[in-house]
Amino acid sequence: MKKIFLRLMVCFSFCYATIAFAQPGVLDQTFGVNGRSFMPDTVLPVDIKIQPDQKILVLSMFGRGYFSDGYSLTRFKPNGILDSTFGTNGSHTVMDDQQPYALAIQPDGKILVSSTYNSDTLNQPPSTYTGYDYNLTRYMSNGSIDNSFGTNGKVITNFSSGGNYLTDRPTSVFVLPNGKIIQGGYSIYRSSLDEGYFSLVRLNTNGTVDNTYGVNGKAMIRNDSINRFYNVYNAYNNFTNLLMQPNGKIIIGIRHSITGITANGTIDSTFGINGVAPLPFEVCRTAVLQPNGKMIFLGRNTNGIYWPNPYYFSMYRYNTNGSLDTSFKNGRYIPDITDQGIDWFYGDLMVEPGGNIMLGFGYVNTGAFLLRFTPNGVLDSSYGKRGRVWMQNKNPTNRFGLTTTAQQPDGKIVFGITYDTAGTYLMRIEKNALVYYNSVVSKVFYDLNRNGVQDANETPVRYAAITSIKPGVDTVSTYSDYKGRYLTDIDTGTYRHSVKNFSLPYYNMVPAVKTTSHTTYFNTDSISFAAQPIPGIRDLSIHLVPLRVAKAGFHTYYLLQLHNTGTDTAANVVVKLVKSNKLDYNAAIAPPSSIVADTLTWNISSLLPQQDSTIIVDFTVQAPPLANAGDTLRSSATISSNRQDSSQADNTSVIVQVVRNAYDPNDKTENHGGKITTTQVAGGEYLTYTIRFQNTGNDTAFNVYIRDTMDSKLDWNTLQIVASSHNTRMTMNDGKCLFTLPFILLVDSLHNEPKSHGYIVYKIKTKPNVQ
Repeated sequence: MKKIFLRLMVCFSFCYATIAFAQPGVLDQTFGVNGRSFMPDTVLPVDIKIQPDQKILVLSMFGRGYFSDGYSLTRFKPNGILDSTFGTNGSHTVMDDQQPYALAIQPDGKILVSSTYNSDTLNQPPSTYTGYDYNLTRYMSNGSIDNSFGTNGKVITNFSSGGNYLTDRPTSVFVLPNGKIIQGGYSIYRSSLDEGYFSLVRLNTNGTVDNTYGVNGKAMIRNDSINRFYNVYNAYNNFTNLLMQPNGKIIIGIRHSITGITANGTIDSTFGINGVAPLPFEVCRTAVLQPNGKMIFLGRNTNGIYWPNPYYFSMYRYNTNGSLDTSFKNGRYIPDITDQGIDWFYGDLMVEPGGNIMLGFGYVNTGAFLLRFTPNGVLDSSYGKRGRVWMQNKNPTNRFGLTTTAQQPDGKIVFGITYDTAGTYLMRIEKNALVYYNSVVSKVFYDLNRNGVQDANETPVRYAAITSIKPGVDTVSTYSDYKGRYLTDIDTGTYRHSVKNFSLPYYNMVPAVKTTSHTTYFNTDSISFAAQPIPGIRDLSIHLVPLRVAKAGFHTYYLLQLHNTGTDTAANVVVKLVKSNKLDYNAAIAPPSSIVADTLTWNISSLLPQQDSTIIVDFTVQAPPLANAGDTLRSSATISSNRQDSSQADNTSVIVQVVRNAYDPNDKTENHGGKITTTQVAGGEYLTYTIRFQNTGNDTAFNVYIRDTMDSKLDWNTLQIVASSHNTRMTMNDGKCLFTLPFILLVDSLHNEPKSHGYIVYKIKTKPNVQ
């Protein structure tokens, strides 16, 4: 499945809080200090391992700011307190420009650290420059160097030859059942062209090279010989991830593909297609094996655009033979939790003993999430809050993200958090990480006979705005979906729930206010609001909405959204659209009754109370020089009937559209063309925003999630949803909006371009003092 995320041209993110989970009851307060242990002078935790005695080893980059000066190997007791018996006061620090990648623990308790080794000296001539090499260091269980391993505790492996520059990055290390050690990663060779390799070396237990493996103990597989699915030749396969199967075969996960390697260091032709299976990642972040041997890869998806453009990420699962496992969410799962990060994301996967999958990830400057899935990729609703827990960043100027996880034997999970120049944290959460909240589920319906019961002929009220207020503490706004339903999560205490008057101005709500109160969590309240009409009121409204960007010489589409807000049937309805003289009419869904010059007219026999009607008009923007980039197209629409409206303020709708050249199909525009006067503000005029989105991928989008944050100059209490292309749910808390379009099944543009688009339209007023 594929989900689309849209980043709007406004500032929006999660509200920032302290470095703690947003919900109470998640952090294990018995761990460290209030659930966390601080690691100063470290940049990034890269690996965590739990020893047989339950002590916790953490491998971190050492340094300040954004750069690593070496690495730190730190050990904590099971309760998160620094183990002073390890190394020097709990840690062993290496400061010689080594970059750490991975940890492994041998059966005898000795510790392996896979890192780079800088073999260069200052002012070394390019002809002898050798760059970084593989470095494997072995420590005794007390944190001291094991001098019996390699040379003074280290094994340095250089894959270069002939004096050419080759930099090696050892991203993984494994201990085989026979005690031998596999260290692997990637290499970049520089001659006339960049050449990338996947580089493996096998060592004996004492650190000597095992010459029976590959060629003289090494296996080097050139990148472009296997990276053939996406027609991409790129040497830089950062975050190469290795999996060790029980039969001794190695699986390499990189950008764009995964590769099978036999136990003797050659390509396994029985894996995938001649040794390779496609993996649509721009970066393969991590990989894990499930108990049944199936492989899960986590990475950033590639969609044809690269840094610094937004990315989304997903999990893919493969069978042991390299085929995509379609029993796992059709082979792939794209989380729907957060907006798109425009920066590097951190993440880790872990498989629990029972086979459940734990996903931890974070976005720079945003926060971190933990999700738990059943072995087949279904979100485990018993964990956290509907399968997830999350925490927020205190300071958006700092990097922040979950980087690595591990599970203790009692089921509790420890994880590393990077926090920029402040250092890093080790945190622990409870096994089930219950997130405490209460739920309100309800519906709003038209109670035409005023009996307080939804009868068969009484329809739901969509897009009604319901507020849940805990005075002085919390306010949550929820908008009912197309079936009149809504779901709100609230804290303990007393909340007052009501339907905002602007949603149904000519209806009495029964009850007017509903109060809920709880001193505990996990309670569910059900509320029904009956909208009882005040008879004899006529009020029509119209909204003119641009569904495409105006591009000179190309088609654009306008939506006319008609609505009878009143309680009386409107007869002999007349709709007029006066188009810009730079638009040429092509066709319309609901053809006009007449066209005179630039005026299109529709005659509609009647609109029932609360009835909606839509008209879509196809125009062509005139080609240059008649219409040019930067020109404005002003069009207006009106609606009237044989009786005067109770309110005529919404009987006219105007859009001012700017002609563009290139444009993004995912955008947000406003009908005033970028300007509004103080007179319009004083008159309470609405701003009408249109969010447009398109699936430009190559697969159906099952769900769409759009996050939008309201500017502080807007009156959030006046927001009303006008129209949407698909069924929409919306919640707002502290001005932060989430539009959810579930099961949208939005076809991709390659298969059906016209149906790959969608839109949401809402209107909102500014605060009265806006200048």
